[in-house]
Amino acid sequence: MKIDTETYQLPKTNYYQEIYPKTQIVIGHNGRKDMRHYEGWKRRNNGMNKKTSSYTIDKEGNIYEHFDPKYYSDFIGVEQDKSNISITLVNVGWLKLDPINNIYTDWLGHVYSKKTSVLEKTWRDRSYWVKYTEEQIDSLKYLVDKLCDQFEIPKECIGNNVYNENVDIYKGITFRSNYSQEIRDISPAFEVDLLNEL
Repeated sequence: MKIDTETYQLPKTNYYQEIYPKTQIVIGHNGRKDMRHYEGWKRRNNGMNKKTSSYTIDKEGNIYEHFDPKYYSDFIGVEQDKSNISITLVNVGWLKLDPINNIYTDWLGHVYSKKTSVLEKTWRDRSYWVKYTEEQIDSLKYLVDKLCDQFEIPKECIGNNVYNENVDIYKGITFRSNYSQEIRDISPAFEVDLLNEL
């Protein structure tokens, strides 16, 4: 698999160029149906926004490196970010069902047909979750495996997407939702067991 290091490169103002030992890979999603989050990252805070991630994997499974993973960003917004490598999956996240019109809408008001691949499960005050694609999961497995080898991160997954008060000392693969009960990514539509195959 190829990692695209050119198409969506971030300027140096969008991450920290300090190097710390890496102990975790943290996975989240962008809350969008495409790569629009990248432009948002670059524009926020007069171009000084650092709430970004090292990688994005789109729905087709393309992997984009935004900055060298030896550096870090404010992906979660906690001190632990210095020791994390962050990965964003392109995924809308939760949807709201409009039963009268038989459609879904996302948090931005975009409309999705009832044919959208959705998991129905109540979690963190929401009930409908857009599924992640097989192509994304295959690419994620490849990337996680590569990064674990490169940075000597244990190939151990925390095993769930719920809040864990000890997540900051965990060594291995975690999710942004492990850091807060308010965060909804990774959603229940992500099959955590697939990472245990590593």
